[in-house]
Amino acid sequence: MPLHFTLVRADFAFDKYPAIEEWSARISERESFKTGVLQWWPGFGG
Repeated sequence: MPLHFTLVRADFAFDKYPAIEEWSARISERESFKTGVLQWWPGFGG
């Protein structure tokens, strides 16, 4: 997750990697992601 987090913030294009995009979508719905990432860095989500 930390590497993915860093690449997202660097605007890495994941469109060639649909499995990673699907994984990210699943992970971002977890409560642990919401507290562990979004509360830590509120601007990450958008």
